Amino acid sequence: MTTHSMSLQKRYFDLIRDRKKTIELRLWDEKKSVIKPNDEILFASEGEEVRVRVVDLVRADNFQKLCERIDVGQAGFGSSKELLSVIQVFYTPEQQERYGVVGIRIERIDS
Repeated sequence: MTTHSMSLQKRYFDLIRDRKKTIELRLWDEKKSVIKPNDEILFASEGEEVRVRVVDLVRADNFQKLCERIDVGQAGFGSSKELLSVIQVFYTPEQQERYGVVGIRIERIDS
């Protein structure tokens, strides 16, 4: 088991902390491609931290295709349209094409 560290915007951090977000969306880049089920992730935002366990990884070529494979509500969004409009601020279509994407299914670990 490995522990990974990731930063989050406060909005998404709070959803994970409050157990309302159980899928984290990221590029499948070099840093994320080493994540495995049962690893832990330490999310940080504005001086707070929350620890989660990786339950599963859902891979896709891009976020549009990933939306077909996950419940976008578990990722903190009301619809696929909302998710895709927000995600483009973080990740370009070129980045998605280069790396692919991942939905990291997580569960919070109580400390």
